[in-house]
Amino acid sequence: MKSTESLEEQIIACIFNKEALINELFIDEKCFQNPQNRKIINFLKKEYKERKTLDYQIIYQDFPTEERQMNFLKYYSRIIDEYIPIASNFYSYQERLQESYRDIQIDNLIKKYDNHLIEREELINKIREIDNENLYLKKKNNKKTPEEMLKIIRTTEKQIKFDRLNKINSKLYLKENTINVIAARPSEGKSALALNMFCDLSKNYKCLYFNLEMTEPEIYERMLGIESSIPIENIKEPKTNYQNEKIKEYASKIYNYNYEVVNGSKSINSIMTKIIKEQREEHLIVFIDYIGYVTSKYGMSDKDRIGEITRELNNLTKDYNCTIFIVAQINRSGTDNPTMEDLKDSGELEQSADTIILINDPDKQNNESTKDINLLIPKCRGAKRNFGLKVRYFKESQQMEVL
Repeated sequence: MKSTESLEEQIIACIFNKEALINELFIDEKCFQNPQNRKIINFLKKEYKERKTLDYQIIYQDFPTEERQMNFLKYYSRIIDEYIPIASNFYSYQERLQESYRDIQIDNLIKKYDNHLIEREELINKIREIDNENLYLKKKNNKKTPEEMLKIIRTTEKQIKFDRLNKINSKLYLKENTINVIAARPSEGKSALALNMFCDLSKNYKCLYFNLEMTEPEIYERMLGIESSIPIENIKEPKTNYQNEKIKEYASKIYNYNYEVVNGSKSINSIMTKIIKEQREEHLIVFIDYIGYVTSKYGMSDKDRIGEITRELNNLTKDYNCTIFIVAQINRSGTDNPTMEDLKDSGELEQSADTIILINDPDKQNNESTKDINLLIPKCRGAKRNFGLKVRYFKESQQMEVL
């Protein structure tokens, strides 16, 4: 019974997290064995039908008493805290609950038979009835009206817009709910580019940075260098009072950005759990630096592991309100001008990515503190492909400027 109740609450958690799934509920309410869960499902269906939305800050007020309002809020908070709602599993949850409902009904009949409360013939007939019982809701035709069809076609997908790096906006049409790859050979600036984009976007978007490669002090030193233009070596030990005051000023500014840095090693499951929890209130932009350090099932080859991780993240962007930037590595033995084929263990990365940004340093022997590098764009679903952007890279501060 406990597993059945968990299935019921998993389905409700999915609806709490993504309200449109209420329209995809295809099983009869009788499959919900727990009376409270059944009442919640009926309540949500009624509210959605009337309001065309499920705003939980408003609908709890529809309960007639303050006690019932508080009970609903406690129930909502518990479900959200206990479950990781995977929208792509919503249909399998329902199928399993339906099977569980049938199993329970048959088990109850067998108990009655064992206790001599029903005869064998009645047992067989009742089991047949359960097997043939229609537990599917009657669904209205999902065909779109001409107006709905045109609205879907003509609605412009939301573009992610940069602030300081605004020259990217007209060149790279990066859309919400996409997978994007930033790749380079070791020590050619892939983390620097990711952090420049992260700092810039966190001024206007909620952003999450999974730092799997650098130490915690390193990432904050780089963020301060990028925003203040002060060399990294002077962030820890400022040379002048002016530098020290400027560092404090930008530390305060960064504090007010809408971001979180998650440090340390992570599995794909822990990353997905964090993303699902954080994207509930608003669109979330995620950076994973870098995918080679994300762990998955034990015993998989690097290619299979990265392929599985990429597929999971790609599904996440389609099911939830998030956009993901994956930092990846280019094979050391690749060509001077890297291509998609040079992506390390590239198969699924190459296929799933909406945009691929390859960093190319045409003058690797140049060790000057400021140099121009190229961003090669072999794939971009929101714009043309196979073009480049020139970027000025201030290595001492890690700041990048699009030219």
